[in-house]
This record gives sequence, structure tokens and C-alpha cells, in this order.
Amino acid sequence: MLKIFIIALAILIPMFSFAQQLSVEALVREARVSNTLSDRFKAYRIMSFLKDKRPESFYKEGLQEYLESLFRLTSQKKFIAECTSLSKIKNQKIKNIAMYTCGRLLTDVFLLHEAENFLSQVSADAETFVQASILLATLSLGDSEGEKCLKILNPKVINKIKNSNTKDLYYITRARCLIEINQTDKAILQYQQISSTSSYYFDALEETAWAQFKIRRLESARTLLDVIVTTYETRFGDKKQISPSTYFRCRYLQAYIELIERDNKRAEEQFRGLKDSINKYTLTTFISEDKVRSMVNTLASENLKWIDTKAAPKEIRQQLDMVQQWSDTRARKRIDFLIDVQFSLSRELQRLRDNPNPEFKDYEANLVELSVRNRTALESEMIRAARGIERVLRVVKIKAELGSSEIIWSQRAEGVRSIGELLETYQREIDEVEDYFTTL
Repeated sequence: MLKIFIIALAILIPMFSFAQQLSVEALVREARVSNTLSDRFKAYRIMSFLKDKRPESFYKEGLQEYLESLFRLTSQKKFIAECTSLSKIKNQKIKNIAMYTCGRLLTDVFLLHEAENFLSQVSADAETFVQASILLATLSLGDSEGEKCLKILNPKVINKIKNSNTKDLYYITRARCLIEINQTDKAILQYQQISSTSSYYFDALEETAWAQFKIRRLESARTLLDVIVTTYETRFGDKKQISPSTYFRCRYLQAYIELIERDNKRAEEQFRGLKDSINKYTLTTFISEDKVRSMVNTLASENLKWIDTKAAPKEIRQQLDMVQQWSDTRARKRIDFLIDVQFSLSRELQRLRDNPNPEFKDYEANLVELSVRNRTALESEMIRAARGIERVLRVVKIKAELGSSEIIWSQRAEGVRSIGELLETYQREIDEVEDYFTTL
């Protein structure tokens, strides 16, 4: 995996003359806007100026923006070293800001041990203590440590939460902790605490449906699945909160429940409808790898025209939405990171070209090289994501085929049969038979 090293990070263009006259508040605001617009070099330069000229103000007001930009512009090793140095700060309030920011950013690149180390140093009286606790609990889930997860998200934590969205995130994370240790009934009670207006509501509904299915409360599971599927299909409510991947998973489980209930006619109708829907979805959404390459080239060469990817051409936005809806967290975070770096490199190069100076010729050449390397990495990740999405849908389709086959075999009463007969048809479309068992 390509690591973005800013070879000439120490070679900085002189600070803008206006910075000398701006207040600390204005400098921090300017850095925050620059970070928001993926102009990380400008944000880093502003914060470096503040750190050098007004260190006390920097640590109190500018530390987060500094770390946000540094994270994208240096190696992971150097970033961790900076965070380790900041962990020795005696002022606990400043340390809390640094430790939470470092932990959150390192979680995004799956340096989980390092992230846990920094997050665990956030004190209980910190404004970000709850967010840090939820992140730590999530890391515990990744290690299948449900009991540890519950210990972190103990009931006392909820008393510290004032924001309703954070409260819902607490409940859904705690529910997942309980699922991990097979306390399904308690998990369902936690899911039910989540408001119907929450951004986590449909995630909670889907996870509750699977929990109900697991303990064979099939009617309850069916009711929840019907809500999700109907909302998606009729556009009643906020359909955008339901991804196509959630929709297809729910339709598969709907059909499988009918199979368990031995309503073979209805099960066959639902499995057939699922296959037809997947085929239609595939025809209208999938693009060739050459088209992905073209999109990446546009992202790299034309991003100066856009504030962010929301202003990109429609086909690029749609493909990025596909990645968000279907790819795993690691792939999504990696692509977001590479796009952010590409935007930052473009903005810094444009600044150099608008203000040519022979002194920075080598610096510009280094940035051009990095831009090419970053674009290559982005192209590779986008193509890998496209292949992964197609593969997941093929596996869902195979599951639907296997469901239909299950009906036939159950009617023959021939006992346990091998799935090899059906999978042979698809042997060129999936890499391993295990995909069937592990991919939803």
C-alpha cells in the first residue's frame, strides 16, 4: 500500500504576508477552512506559523487543525512520533485534544494498536471522552472482545452524553458489544433506544432483524425487514439512509425466512425477484475498468474546478457513492484519504505555478512525482473497489440461486445434498467457495 511521503515538507514557501496581521482566531479559522477544502498544505503552513510565532495560542486553539493537515502530509511513522511527543504535554486539556485527534485519525488508517494507545489517554473529564470511549469500544469489537467493549461503554457513560446523535451511536455500539457475547435479547433492547429520526435508525433496524432471526423470532424479523424494503422501494421516508447493499441483504433474508417457514411458493417468488433485481441493478450501475481509470484521471486533473467531490461530474459522484454503499470500511477510508491528498497536491502545485520561483523548482518536481504516484494508488484502489462490489453482488446472486435450489431439494426429500452442483456453474465468477459462507 502506497504511503504518501512529502519529500520536501521542510521546504516551505514563505508565509503569506497577511498572516502577520491576522488574529489567532482568524488564523485558526483560515486553517479550518483550508482543511475543509482539502488544501492541507495551506492549513499546515498557517498552523506552523502559529506554532512558531505564538506557541501558547497554537496549543490552545490550533492543535487539531495542525494534526489534521500533518496526518495527510507526512509518513505514518512521523505522525505517530509527533503524537507520542504530544502525549507528554502536562496540560491535560491540551493533551486530551491531541490524544483524541491522533487516535481518531489513526483509526481511519487502521493503525489500531497505536490508535488505542492514544485514545486511552483521554481523561474522563474531557469533552471528547465519550467519542473516545465509543472508538475504543469499536476497536474492542474488531478484536472480538465483547466484554471489554461493554466495560468501556458502561452505563455511566450515557450520563455524560448530551448530543442525541452521539447517544444513538452509543446505543448501537453497545448493542453490537452484546451481540458479540451472544446476549441477543439485551442487544435488541439497546437497538430499540435509537430514535426513528436518527441517522443510525435503519442500521439498527437491519441489525435487530438479523438478531431476531438468529433467535428464531421470525415474525418480528419479517416485520422489520418489510419496513426497510418498503421504505427503499416506495421512497417513503428517507430512502437515502438505506443503501442498496442493506436493501439486497434484507431481501435475501426475507426469502430465506419464507424457506425456513416452508412457504416454498413465496420463497421461490422472492428468490427469483431478488435475482432479477440484482441483474437490473448491475446493468444500470456497473461501469468498465477503463471508465474507472478515466474517472480517476478526471479527479486528478480537474479537481481545482471543484470545492469538493460533491461538485464533481455526476458519474464520478455516483461511483463514489457505490464505494460508500458497498465497499468495506478500510477501502472507503483509503479512497477518501487518497482523494484528499490528490486535491491537496493539486492546490499546492497551482500555488507554485501562480507564483513561479526558481528556488522551489525541486520542491515542485517532488510534488509532481507524488501526484503521479498518488493518482496511480487511487486508480488501483478504485478498480479494486469496483471488482469487490461486483463480486459481492455475484455472491448474493449465488445465495439466491442456492435458495431456489434448496426448495427443490427439500421437495425431493433426498436428504443432505452438496452445493457443488450449483456452484460449478459459477466457478469462474467467484474465487473461493468460502465466499458463499462469509459474504452477506
